[in-house]
Amino acid sequence: MKSKGPDFWEKIPVPAVILGGIFVLGCVLYAGFMVYPSYQAYSQTRQAIDEKKEVLENKRQMAATYARARQMTQTPFDTHLPLPETVSLPRTNLIAVTRQLTRIAGSHQLDILGHTVHINGVTDQSRSIAMTVQLQGGWNKFRAYLVDVMALDSFNAMDGLHIYTDDAGTRYYTIDIRLWLEAQTS
Repeated sequence: MKSKGPDFWEKIPVPAVILGGIFVLGCVLYAGFMVYPSYQAYSQTRQAIDEKKEVLENKRQMAATYARARQMTQTPFDTHLPLPETVSLPRTNLIAVTRQLTRIAGSHQLDILGHTVHINGVTDQSRSIAMTVQLQGGWNKFRAYLVDVMALDSFNAMDGLHIYTDDAGTRYYTIDIRLWLEAQTS
């Protein structure tokens, strides 16, 4: 059976098909070897630019902090800070000190469980006396108590701090406080 119309493939000239194929192959090769690598390079460049922008933004935000830190390094620092002057306490006033420590604890809602004056400081000729104070209460109140005790005129040093909690969650504190005493015995 013969087709009625002219055959489509017979009417297309062969050189036109070859030229069209070469054109399509050229476009594919151009896209593969020129456009795609350029797109990859553009993408990598864009990513590098974004990373640099992020680094610059972080540096811009830290510039004020860096300037303050640099200024602080320029400021001389005296490693020998002056200590507050302590006032000596007569040995006869030891009972007044224990009352004062009890009053300070009460003002911070801490319970004093006990206080002990170490006998060595009372009997020998040492210039300070050690006391152990046992307290019960909250941490913030204890911290404020320590600040007030260190503000005492006769305060010299704090040797030890022990914190422990019982099963019910109550915190107990034991501190060793040194007070400055007069040298002569009264």
